[in-house]
Amino acid sequence: MALRERTGTLDLESRPSSTTRDKKLNFLQRWAKTMNHPSRPSDTTNRPTINSHPMASTAAASVPLPMRSTTASSRSPSCVIASRQPQTYITSSHQPYTAKRHMVYSSPTTSNLFEWMQTECPGEILPRILAFAGPRMATTLSKTNHFWNDLLKDDATWRIMCEELYKWKEGDEIPGSWKDFYKYNPCVPVDYSTVHAALSLVDVARRDNEAQPSTVRLLLRPGRYILREAITIQDINDNSTVTSTRPTHRSVAVEVATMEHFPEIFFPTVQEVARSASCSPAEPAPSKKRKASIRQIFQCRTVDVEENNNADNEPVDVDAVGAGGIPPELLLENHLLVPAGVPLSPSSSALSTATVKRASLILKTRRHNEPLIRARQGSITIRNIELKHNSIGTDIWNGNAAVQLQPPVGPDEQPIMSTPAPTVFLDRVDVTSASGRGIVNIDGGLLNITNSYIHDCAATGVYVGGPGSRANIERTDVVRNGYGNNQHRRGIARGHSGIYLEQGHASIIDCNVSQNSLTGISAVSPENAVLTLQDSDLMSNGTFQLEMPAAGTVAHRNSSTSNITLATTGLAPTRSGLVTED
Repeated sequence: MALRERTGTLDLESRPSSTTRDKKLNFLQRWAKTMNHPSRPSDTTNRPTINSHPMASTAAASVPLPMRSTTASSRSPSCVIASRQPQTYITSSHQPYTAKRHMVYSSPTTSNLFEWMQTECPGEILPRILAFAGPRMATTLSKTNHFWNDLLKDDATWRIMCEELYKWKEGDEIPGSWKDFYKYNPCVPVDYSTVHAALSLVDVARRDNEAQPSTVRLLLRPGRYILREAITIQDINDNSTVTSTRPTHRSVAVEVATMEHFPEIFFPTVQEVARSASCSPAEPAPSKKRKASIRQIFQCRTVDVEENNNADNEPVDVDAVGAGGIPPELLLENHLLVPAGVPLSPSSSALSTATVKRASLILKTRRHNEPLIRARQGSITIRNIELKHNSIGTDIWNGNAAVQLQPPVGPDEQPIMSTPAPTVFLDRVDVTSASGRGIVNIDGGLLNITNSYIHDCAATGVYVGGPGSRANIERTDVVRNGYGNNQHRRGIARGHSGIYLEQGHASIIDCNVSQNSLTGISAVSPENAVLTLQDSDLMSNGTFQLEMPAAGTVAHRNSSTSNITLATTGLAPTRSGLVTED
């Protein structure tokens, strides 16, 4: 074919006439007419063109990819010309093919949605789309092309995503980096599917010398979270054989709080969770038989019986993954989540999410004397959370408690006084333990409790022991504790106090300590049990309402009480605002 035949124009008179060639031309002309769809623009100014220059075919082969338009005129539903070359009209039968090849239709009904988002979607909408799609989709899109990669590198994108997911609101402190703020404020189950997976960020934050975050905040959607092991806060190198030769890392505080505002659209509906749970057999699983091995029959300990894990006890895992560049190997495979407002079995009635105000952490484990929260070193804040503890065993001094504050122990079984000391802040927390104590602070920990409700624990509600231990309790209800349990052969016997100060310092201000099995408040050590009690009510406890160190002792001289009410009968007004009417 001659060069002029391969250019943008086709001279029919110069071509040799033949029957075959005429048939091809007639076919191409008919095909060109059929391609002129009435809905496509007929204005000649919008028609795709091709240069009549002899090198036009070469230019057409190197047409640049469509760029994202920024002007309002380029967002009209008309055709967008991809080529930037000077326009001349197509006069050959190649017009339909060339036009289809060199134009991009920006109609909202286009099948290529991602192309529309890159070319026509307003820039302020894209971060909201990413927030709706979730971190997994955002991470995947960042690896597809430069457009999405650059979008996720923009700090303004992360600010909008933080606002859309209610990680930040007007009035909060503006962070230096919105991407780091999003990363170190993970939402469960949006960013991570489990609580323990989100806690893996603590070790990452300790090593992050660039961002240097001081706090990792876990935001939990209201609902029930089943835990199979304790949430442990400790130094990254800490264990029972801590030595001073190990490398040190920055201390990072941990906060676990209920999301006060959360977008319902980002979470699965009742139907979606029911479908996700339909993978298991519809019929109930048969009850498992008692283990009857020879070793188990003749062992001293009580024979364990496997529980029937029916639908009421089986948690539903919501599929989500961490964002912010956290490697997948850091995401643990624990199944901890039961979303709020979702029935645990298809036959149960659905609860409205509006009735669920807090996230509940529920410990269900076969481990003996396992706490729900274990603080060995560092700081953890629990805010607006319900803690429900139940563990096998009766060792209420070494783990059988909802919250355990205790520094690590060395080879000589002596506590290692490390910095920072274990510190726990409880704000608007509902604490109960069916198998042991509510809160234990021993060997130099720092405990701060405000606006909380500690009730119905099998043993003591709050226990403080060991030199250097401190407890500050304000506007808190400590009621109905110490009545024991009979869930095991050798369970917890009844006869425990509401607050028991063996050693250390305790400040109790504006509290209600009532209806406990033994005493309301007991301060025992004559030398190292310093109690400050103000504006509180101690009523209807089993024996003594208040037990102070003996008169004349050092502890008695350093202790003080003022404006307190002691009564053997009656009901005291509540303080926390969390007490519900029975």
